[in-house]
Amino acid sequence: MKTFNDKIYSLISKNANSDQYSCPECKKLIYNLEIYQCLDGHWCCKDCWAVLLGTKKECPQCECKVESIGLLSRSRYIEKEFLKLMIRCPNSLSMHNLCGDEEFDENGCKDNIALIDLPNHLDQCTYVVVKCPNSENGCLEEFRQNSIESHLQICGYQMETCMKCNDKIIRKSLDLHIHETCLKELVQCDYCDLFEERGLMNHHLNCICPDKIIECILKNEGCCEQFKRSEQANHLLSNDHISRLNKKVDKTLERIDSSDLEISELIQKQNLFSNQLLENGRILNQSRTDLINQKEITKQLISKNNKEKNTWEILNYTKRTFPKDISFSSPKITVGNYEFQLLLFPNGETSPPKKCSLYLVLTKGKKCEISFSVSIKNNEKNNYFSRKFEDLVIDYIKSTTLPNVYNVIGPFPIGEREEIYDTLESYGGIFNIPIGDNTTYPSELGHDSVVGWSTYNWSIPGAFQMEWSSTIDWSFYDMPFGWEIYLWYAYVIGDFTATSPSSNYIVNCTDIRTFYIQSQSNPSEIFEFSGDFFNYGNGQQIIYLNQGEQYRIYLKMLSSTRVYGTAFSQFTCNLIPIEDMVSIIETESLVPDIVSGILASKYASITLLNSGETDLTSGVTIGLVENSTSDQIFELNSILNTSLTNILVGQRFSIPFEISTKDDNISSLQCPLNLEIQILITDQTGTINSFFTSIAFNCTEFTNAYLYTFLDFDQSVQYAMVLSPINQCGLEDGLCNVMVATHGFLGVTRDPSWFAQFQRQQNLWTVMPTGRTNCGYDWASSSRLNVFYSVESLVSSLPGVPNSQKQLYKTDASKILFIGHSMGGMGCWNLLVRQGDLALGGACASGFPKLSMYISYETSPGFSYIDQTLKALLMVSIEENNVDIISSNLVGLKLMARYGENDTVVNPYHSRRIVRMVAEQSQDENAVIVSEVPNENHYFPGILTDSYMQAYYDSLTSIPPIPKTITISTLNPSGTGPRANILILQLTIPFRLAKIKLTQVYDSTGELIWYLDTQNVKRFAITAEPVRAEFPTTLVIDGKQQFNNQYFYPEYHFENSIQQQRTNQKNWTINADNSTWIQNEKNPSTYGPIRQIFESSIKIVYGTASQNNQTIAQAKQAAIYINNFWNNYGRGSVTIFSDQQYIEQLSHQDTSCSENVILIGNSNENLITNKNIIRSDVSFNQDNSFYIGGEDGYLFEGDGIGIAFLMPNRCGGNLMLVISGTDSLGLNNALHSIPQRSGDITGPDFIVTGPDFRGKGYGGIISAGYWDNYYKLSESNFYISEITN
Repeated sequence: MKTFNDKIYSLISKNANSDQYSCPECKKLIYNLEIYQCLDGHWCCKDCWAVLLGTKKECPQCECKVESIGLLSRSRYIEKEFLKLMIRCPNSLSMHNLCGDEEFDENGCKDNIALIDLPNHLDQCTYVVVKCPNSENGCLEEFRQNSIESHLQICGYQMETCMKCNDKIIRKSLDLHIHETCLKELVQCDYCDLFEERGLMNHHLNCICPDKIIECILKNEGCCEQFKRSEQANHLLSNDHISRLNKKVDKTLERIDSSDLEISELIQKQNLFSNQLLENGRILNQSRTDLINQKEITKQLISKNNKEKNTWEILNYTKRTFPKDISFSSPKITVGNYEFQLLLFPNGETSPPKKCSLYLVLTKGKKCEISFSVSIKNNEKNNYFSRKFEDLVIDYIKSTTLPNVYNVIGPFPIGEREEIYDTLESYGGIFNIPIGDNTTYPSELGHDSVVGWSTYNWSIPGAFQMEWSSTIDWSFYDMPFGWEIYLWYAYVIGDFTATSPSSNYIVNCTDIRTFYIQSQSNPSEIFEFSGDFFNYGNGQQIIYLNQGEQYRIYLKMLSSTRVYGTAFSQFTCNLIPIEDMVSIIETESLVPDIVSGILASKYASITLLNSGETDLTSGVTIGLVENSTSDQIFELNSILNTSLTNILVGQRFSIPFEISTKDDNISSLQCPLNLEIQILITDQTGTINSFFTSIAFNCTEFTNAYLYTFLDFDQSVQYAMVLSPINQCGLEDGLCNVMVATHGFLGVTRDPSWFAQFQRQQNLWTVMPTGRTNCGYDWASSSRLNVFYSVESLVSSLPGVPNSQKQLYKTDASKILFIGHSMGGMGCWNLLVRQGDLALGGACASGFPKLSMYISYETSPGFSYIDQTLKALLMVSIEENNVDIISSNLVGLKLMARYGENDTVVNPYHSRRIVRMVAEQSQDENAVIVSEVPNENHYFPGILTDSYMQAYYDSLTSIPPIPKTITISTLNPSGTGPRANILILQLTIPFRLAKIKLTQVYDSTGELIWYLDTQNVKRFAITAEPVRAEFPTTLVIDGKQQFNNQYFYPEYHFENSIQQQRTNQKNWTINADNSTWIQNEKNPSTYGPIRQIFESSIKIVYGTASQNNQTIAQAKQAAIYINNFWNNYGRGSVTIFSDQQYIEQLSHQDTSCSENVILIGNSNENLITNKNIIRSDVSFNQDNSFYIGGEDGYLFEGDGIGIAFLMPNRCGGNLMLVISGTDSLGLNNALHSIPQRSGDITGPDFIVTGPDFRGKGYGGIISAGYWDNYYKLSESNFYISEITN
């Protein structure tokens, strides 16, 4: 049977001119095909180009070179000319003749339509053949739409309302319903002749009817009489029945007493069972914790049968005199995957002379429990060694452990995402004030306005918890402020000694933002580390500790209201000696799922930590373990050119690679199955070192949710979960579409608690992206990009679908249903407000419009030092991520806000704010569907998946039309796509709100006119997609200028050519140059602010041009610091080069125009900064002081001044971020101004920090602002302060 599309093809072919619009290669009509052309204009359809270029990289007609489809241009002319062809309306054909030659129906449509107008005509054509609306009730009739009313008047399957019970009944069954089943119909009692409703008749008969014959209630006591219900009272009053009633009461009381005893026993058993369950749960949780903390121990556990015997001989021991602090280490003892050493202190470690200390030290492997014995013998006297031992540890190890006794100072208030403020800097700083004395320091959270030192002895070394409830009544503060008052910081300080042999250690602290380790023998030697604040499992860093030396650890402990919802906070730190030059961060290993026997996708990655003592500069090679099962099944191909890759000491680095099966005939991979990987690293001596890791695959079925991997915007491997559609919708006209589900704060995408709640949709892929990490950058910035890269990967590769079936699931990435919960609800609104033209609709549950409203920033101590101008400039750097300020973009979309009526986590106020704003701007009180669920809190089962939501999802099948009037808004073109086919490309004044108000009007001839009024817009464009039923023939911009052709982007855009900013006069011109302005001006790829540096592939280049080796070393450590926080917060990975190495790398492979670059050091210190500084409005002097705005501009000089600023690269398509200072303190402060998370406000286009930046936070900022469109100082977007203390 022919489809509707077949009918259209047939009608097109009847047009005499249709032959010239058949693809020259496949001869198909180009209806619904994309047409591409070579440089000489030779064209064919996209599918044919794909086949042709797969065999020969040239045009089949002129044989010009064509390397890929990406180098072809869309043949809009051919497509547009084709769409001018006239055909009869498909609804002109006979309703039922779909198999033979088409016959025109005299009752069909008579219109002739141009193909370009066909979709709009079909949307309105009343001759379309439709099924009866009552088909679900059984009606099989089909007819033209304009006949529907006459049919419904006689349709026997039309639903009608029963006048008695109000039930909906099909028309043909209504009489039968009334006479046989209607519960409200009056029927006559068979006994007493009274009338009663049918639904109440059973109750009447069983309880009321006086004439119904019933049995005596004492039937079980021997009375067998029957009588009418009206005679029951007289029957029971007989003496015989009173006696029987008394006996029944006695028996009932006996049963009650017995039941009470049984109930008491059951309650005791239940309590025992409950206690056992609680104990089992505690044991289970403890086991789970042990498994998490000791992940690999069960794989490597030394069994009782795995015994090892070793001998260690110390010659002439009794004849020698030993210095007081000397110690001896035995040769390594290898047992399984573990290595040990004996450590002997002849004079005792801490005891008086003539006593010894002997320790068993674990040097390789994770903590475990072992048993061992030591026999000590004097070979010269053939007897056991006679000296006394101070202690003999028969346990895990006597090695370096972190402290469990802490001095704590705090709490001090801190603001949300205010990570640099420290009040103790005003009194000398935490490294200089006395530790643990009686000194007190002012704090809003202390009695008498001060807090002092406290000492705590914690049971677990390296761990601590605190909420201050013994000294602070948080409910008292909670009343006026809200939960942002729970934000505090404190310093937790402890001392420890490095007792293991001198070596590198892996140090890692979870639930902490920053910590420091200070050498007590050299107090100026302080190492700073970033903690694994959200416990992602990838916070490992390196420190070298000298045996016998004392160290002090300073932990800056911060509370997190969003994590705990209270003032509670905690941390856990680990310190593990390491000898291997490389450690594998196994929590970061990533492979795709195996889905119904095939790899879901081809990308995978491992993450290495350089835990050695030298940089790895000779390249890294990864492959499969030779002759392993993996080697027999898979092939592995590296993505990076690892020969040009450096991994510095302490740097975490992710290596992406591709995997595939060797044999295409391998059709069914089965679990258990591991990917066994070998890493080869050449050290500085030329020795090749091998390291191994094994990654387990997860196997599942195509009908389940599964994990697929993809290359994200920075070429790192990320993952998403996906549910396939039920239908093979790729064969349908609209293809398959996409649902994007964004998770909440700390949500783990691969956790079943998230993905298992979703059901497969009929025609939608359900994509569940990660947002890079569990906290998802609040679905802004890098997280937002991650969403669309995950969708693009799904559409382009259809992960988990066999090659033979991919055609069945072809997907349209331009039609997306956005949903999300909590932080993901905010993400849902965020995606909708920025990419509305892609939206089928949205269902945003328990979301909020902006972070600074969810948790107020107003308690930030640093704000107390700055005026509103600087505060505004700082807040604008995150304002673009807010929903409310650009909520006009939501007008005309299909939206639902859902939340629990009693939500105590994200108050309904937040969702209601968005609802109100959209309704106001739509001038429609019902613009947003509101589902406020009674008696429910933040999350409840089905919040995104119950039948109510499913019905809503099913109703969203097409992109909604452009509203008659809509205002398109943006603060930053880098983060917003087109809305109503209008794309704002550049603002007149950057980071001021830009708007275009669109009003659609039809003139007297029926032509569509768009009236556009602009505010703060320098450039904008009209996009051809999404395809609309009708585009305007005329544009009228700002009421004056008229354009009568369709100028589609990227071929054309509109530019306000007036250069002067201090005017509201505008002169719009058509600009066909989309390259020159991008090279020289701010564009969406380079708009800033500073956080945009992390929205592309990145390299870090540190300077070596300084004559000061300490400056070079600090720059190098700064590069590692940035890499590691980007790796921790965003699963990013950066190649780090010195400036000289980068120049060498560019000579092999010039990537300078396709990547962002972070430059550590000014033009005196960094060769790359010096080469590119001409593109900025910053210039450096020989003494490292600098100007902003030229030599006649603003001079910044003196100690402790730092600067971080953006500038474009030489091609204009990517950014460079320069970080430098007038000295070491200045560089350090500038480094700490770089935003690490969403919501950090210290990242405009440029920021200048003063010497007290670490003390006063925002109050220590000397200058900040945003460049104009030419990367020059903008006086209207600029702040300067000359006194900060």
